[in-house]
Amino acid sequence: MSILTTTSNCYLLDCESAFCKDLFSGSDAWILKPGEFDICEPYFRERGDRVAEPNEEGANNQEEDRRQEPFVAIADITEPLSVARKRGNEETVKDHTEPQYYEQPNVTNAPQAALGGPHKRRKVSKKGTPSSANLGLHEHHRTIRGFLLGALDEARAAWTEVREAIRPMRDTGAREEVNVDLSEEVDFVAQAELVRVVKGFGGGFAETLDVMEGDENCTMWLSEDPTSTWDLPDLYDGVIANSSAECRVVELATGGQRYLIPPRASFLVSDITGIGGLLGYAKRIGGYDLIVIDPPWPNKSAHRSSHYNTQDIYSLFQLPVHALLSQPNLEGEGRPPPLIAVWLTNKPKFRRFVADKLFPAWGCEAVAEWYWIKVTAGCDPVVPLDSPHRKPYEPLLLGRLKPISTLMYTSTPSTTIPSRKAIISVPCRRHSRKPPLGDVLASWLPPDPRRLELFARCLSPGWTSWGNEPLKFQFEGYFEKMRREEDEPSVPLASCLVDIKSE
Repeated sequence: MSILTTTSNCYLLDCESAFCKDLFSGSDAWILKPGEFDICEPYFRERGDRVAEPNEEGANNQEEDRRQEPFVAIADITEPLSVARKRGNEETVKDHTEPQYYEQPNVTNAPQAALGGPHKRRKVSKKGTPSSANLGLHEHHRTIRGFLLGALDEARAAWTEVREAIRPMRDTGAREEVNVDLSEEVDFVAQAELVRVVKGFGGGFAETLDVMEGDENCTMWLSEDPTSTWDLPDLYDGVIANSSAECRVVELATGGQRYLIPPRASFLVSDITGIGGLLGYAKRIGGYDLIVIDPPWPNKSAHRSSHYNTQDIYSLFQLPVHALLSQPNLEGEGRPPPLIAVWLTNKPKFRRFVADKLFPAWGCEAVAEWYWIKVTAGCDPVVPLDSPHRKPYEPLLLGRLKPISTLMYTSTPSTTIPSRKAIISVPCRRHSRKPPLGDVLASWLPPDPRRLELFARCLSPGWTSWGNEPLKFQFEGYFEKMRREEDEPSVPLASCLVDIKSE
């Protein structure tokens, strides 16, 4: 389980253990290399916001004083270091005692998308007022600010105990941070066009897979061998599934790159024009009870960093979400209405687009809006909460399929989904890697949920993943192999569950 503890307003997650869950095969096990989740300091601080030393007078009251300050307008919040440096404000630069985020653009504890920070001042109108989009973001932030502060308070109250509990499980005495060599990693997006050309001249399936007869889309099942060799084109445009209870390794025939396939996981590598390949598979398993969608929303940060290709938001209407969802069973199967979770950016127009256009087009309705708050290893937001340049949280909009009739579903959720909830975790160094949602949404799903992630960049046990690079973070270069006893039970790092009841 990835949940470390729960409070009345938040879940604290251990994403590092979740991304290593059940990655074992016989005597081999894989864990993420050290340093992937070591975010020890905020990416940047506000001007003059220097952290007091532990023995410095007023250190204990510094955070409380900041909480009591009134919420300031966008124009009153100070600039990041890069802007101050351009204006020649050397004194401001010196005031920052730990400006790693801007002073060292090659640091490894900050997401690559944010390296260098904002290079230009935010565009304003001739009268000096922020744009309407920024005002909308500002007003929405004002409405949720109190909730976010309360969730952070609850998290800090439990943080020390939780972190101390999982530290002995990770401190092996020899695990030091190492550089992840990604020079051999396959760029599945760049190779897609070449694969189309190769398949146009006829390409065969890998010899080590079994094709299930009668499946409309030729689901390809991994063999029982721990490692199977594949040609790169065979990984595209067909559902590939691991039915084993153990991890399997896919090794490319050319290049020798190895990718870890978790137990009971399946995936489809294609662009949005090939997502129809999922329909036959979804129909065979009865549809999905949970669909998580992380669209490549157009934004300047992603465009500058080139971490992934963005796309027009209206292309999301091409997703056959309604057909992929589990449908009502009039014979009494007893499944609640399926759930959809869509990751958003903080732009209000994307929230309105999903709630007012996408959800109705898919036959769904919005029921809750949660927030992922990204914190350091000390449970401080990775950027100032009120920063006008960047927020330390990302919204998650939850929706349910609207039944045409109350008799369509023979089972309903035991409890109502909270309209607001915070998911708090240390983010990965890798850009846009969201926390896993299977555990936090389990209370509103059937006991044996069928789960799908769209625009996925990794695989999870028991999930189906679709996208143009769902194998990206399964590259063995992100992991280190360890030896384990075959009869040793697989115990997640988060097994030390702490149950905190907030008053």
